[in-house]
Amino acid sequence: MFSLDYASNSTRTYTPVIQVYDASVEGDIATLGNGKTGVSQAKETEMKVQSDYLLTYTNSWGDHSVTATAGFTTYYNKLENLNGARTQGVGLVIPDNPDKWYISIGDAATATNGSTQWERSTVSVLARILYNYKGKYLFNGSYRRDGSSAFSYTGNQWQNFYSVGLGWLMSEEAWMKDITWLDMLKLKVHGAHWQPEPGSCLSRRTVADECLLRRVRHPVCHLSGYQLAYLPNPKLRWEKVEAWEAGAEANFLRNRLHFEGVYYKKKTKDLLAEVPGISGTVPGIGNLGSIENSGVELALSWRDRIGDWNYNVGMNLATIKNKVLSLVQEAIPS
Repeated sequence: MFSLDYASNSTRTYTPVIQVYDASVEGDIATLGNGKTGVSQAKETEMKVQSDYLLTYTNSWGDHSVTATAGFTTYYNKLENLNGARTQGVGLVIPDNPDKWYISIGDAATATNGSTQWERSTVSVLARILYNYKGKYLFNGSYRRDGSSAFSYTGNQWQNFYSVGLGWLMSEEAWMKDITWLDMLKLKVHGAHWQPEPGSCLSRRTVADECLLRRVRHPVCHLSGYQLAYLPNPKLRWEKVEAWEAGAEANFLRNRLHFEGVYYKKKTKDLLAEVPGISGTVPGIGNLGSIENSGVELALSWRDRIGDWNYNVGMNLATIKNKVLSLVQEAIPS
């Protein structure tokens, strides 16, 4: 399977002169901001390309059933943003007219501009197996190996992740067949070691272009200066999430009443976060400590039919407890 998503967005913004009543100033009218009209423009394009190559095998024999899947996936993401702004400066007021909201109408001496751009790719190999015995004892296991360009310069771009799940469809047991008000009861437990997608700020060692202007009488000399937006960190690596959950699902009263309850616990390690710079230096990106989330999720729903009308009513309850386990900041080598 192949998919391509391309988006292009253009925006224009007008900033009027805003005046408010203020009894403490002369004339009782105060002007907010710099007291000048302004316009800004921005252009952003983003492209996402994904390809998936999957192979699935299914077989059943006796009381056994198995489905196995193996695959290879690629993902590419690129974004470019360019923006600029001008104010009226010492010239005429910029009119509140959408036909005039272009930065070419402002005073060139007040021009500002900026840009954002990043490019990243991910490659993954994966495998999954689903197995059940007699339709009531269930097992699923998955494995994937992901590589991200976000960590290419650190040598930590590859990481292994996996998950395992077990289920027991108790309502299929012979000793439960006589419970007429219970249609389905399943117990389940699941554990996983996985990772969130790296943020776009990690796609490369960003370089910020700071243009320096030097005026010498009439000539204007433009000197381009460059500095890293983030200090490179050769120890940077994937975030890791270790999670498990246990719960139950049940249907009652001819499958009209459905209940589901889960208790979960999740621990996130090697959190990716910005590390403030010291004494005015540029910041860095580091793996900072770990946090833990746990809680309960409950859901109850009723679905039925009256004549030709189907209806569904549901409610849910969720609790969450967050705990910071550590905040360890690794030093970024100079």
